Amino acid sequence: MVKKCFTTLLNKKYYTHASIYRFRLFLTLLAALSFLFLESATSSAQTAQSVVNDTIKETTRINFPIGSANILQNYSLNKFELSKIDTILGRMASDSTLTLQRLIIVGYASPDGRYDLNEYLARLRTERLKNHISSIKGLAPERIVTSFVAEDWKGVASFAEQATTAQLPNRDKVIEVARSAIDPDEKERILRSTYPGDFRYLLVHCMPALRRTDWSLEYQVARPGDVLVVIDQSDLQTDTVAIDTVVAVDSIVQEQLTSLSDVDEVERTFYLMLKTNLLFDAVAIPNVGVELSLGRRWSIAGEWMYAWWKSDRRHRYWQGYGGYLGVRKYFGKTADGHPFTGHHIGAYGSTMTYDVEWGGRGYQASRFGFGGGVEYGYSTALARRLNLDFAIGLGFHGEEYKVYDPIDSHYVWHSTHKRNWWGPTKACISLVWLIGHGNVHKKKGGML
Repeated sequence: MVKKCFTTLLNKKYYTHASIYRFRLFLTLLAALSFLFLESATSSAQTAQSVVNDTIKETTRINFPIGSANILQNYSLNKFELSKIDTILGRMASDSTLTLQRLIIVGYASPDGRYDLNEYLARLRTERLKNHISSIKGLAPERIVTSFVAEDWKGVASFAEQATTAQLPNRDKVIEVARSAIDPDEKERILRSTYPGDFRYLLVHCMPALRRTDWSLEYQVARPGDVLVVIDQSDLQTDTVAIDTVVAVDSIVQEQLTSLSDVDEVERTFYLMLKTNLLFDAVAIPNVGVELSLGRRWSIAGEWMYAWWKSDRRHRYWQGYGGYLGVRKYFGKTADGHPFTGHHIGAYGSTMTYDVEWGGRGYQASRFGFGGGVEYGYSTALARRLNLDFAIGLGFHGEEYKVYDPIDSHYVWHSTHKRNWWGPTKACISLVWLIGHGNVHKKKGGML
């Protein structure tokens, strides 16, 4: 319509040629100014758009193996994450339009294991990443802010909230314990002993993602308007672990499964049992036994006895020494969930030598006898750190022994025999002392 109006006016006969020329010149200038304005506006819009496109929003997470603070390139997704750090900070070091304001580094440890050792790990993981980043040219150390979280119980609670009851049958109880204000070591003890199945699931599917160091970055871009770009404004001290953090865990679940049986003391509860067989004690045979946890209710046990009593005046000898070495598997579900209380089975090997004579005919082993068998037993709680363990073993024992008669000050050989015995080869009623962090009962008694 505007064009038609202008055309009508220009075709009026009462305009002189000079007037038409001046009017056309005016329209030309007006069109030129309009074009320049539109180009300027377009250019400004493109400039603003380029600033938006240059906005970097990156987060980085470095994962660590169990009980370690070493930054390993080939562990989990570390190689990719470290490359991101080097690229972003390298660009900041070379680009004069970017000015670092603050770099935040927070190290974490998973809640399994002793609190003091986890605190040391979390602090060390923070320092290791700080040292790596400080090596990049152009970063002032005073711009780097560090912190650490000794045990990320909030991460455990966040993971449990998004898990199903099929994964965590006692999900609500786990969340309640994780968010409680009780001592961290007590939290772990409760989960291990009361909800062992849930705790094992957390060990495999949650804890690996909590062994990490997170970082966030703030810097200014020297553009018109001094736009402040903030990378990851979330509070790193609060719930930082969402269900998507488990994606990195999938690549290392198998490694964690194979390492759970031989994890060092930093990352697991330590179970050790000292014991004495009361049956041997009753017949004056001093003895001591040791049982050590292998994980998953398996243990290795060893016992040794030694008696070397004699009375030369009446030729009385009560001498013998030997022992057992074996493995056990526990099956009982106890009142407090202690893994080494309840029914158990096992296999063992034995060796023994002796010399027995009570004022008459004597019997002396020619050499060490050897045997082995299988055992069944039951262990029940007596006190917070005491068990009473019953066990009987059936198997084979073979030996060679001499029969002799003591005459005056001499021992006269009578005969030599071999014994191959099939039947009971082990009997124990043992008093057991529980040693180690978390190796306690919440209450007395055991039950199926």
